[in-house]
Amino acid sequence: MTQKFFKTVLSTVLILGLLFAFGIRVEHPKSGLRSALGAASTSIAVYHRTTNVSVGSKVLANLPSGKDSPTLAFVRGVDKSTVDLQSGSQIDRIQRTEVRGKLIAILPFFGTLLGFVGL
Repeated sequence: MTQKFFKTVLSTVLILGLLFAFGIRVEHPKSGLRSALGAASTSIAVYHRTTNVSVGSKVLANLPSGKDSPTLAFVRGVDKSTVDLQSGSQIDRIQRTEVRGKLIAILPFFGTLLGFVGL
């Protein structure tokens, strides 16, 4: 029993370590896009860490105001040093360095649990 538990924990830690090494991250967004399953603030975002984005990509980024960061948004325009993001009805222009990465998946409802804890 304990040996099986130890192997399970070790393999889980190893897999998470490899995903982290390849740039896969998990974040609790504070604002942004909504889906049929709820708001971004009630979800967990899985993303690949990169600043190389293209028009139409869904990204996780820091907004200039900072209060609703990180946010989920669509990329509406890309320049050498800036990115135009649309989250809802507003469009924000941010520096490329403020983009955290491209969205891989959304895990709905898990963000609500983190909200209770204060994360």
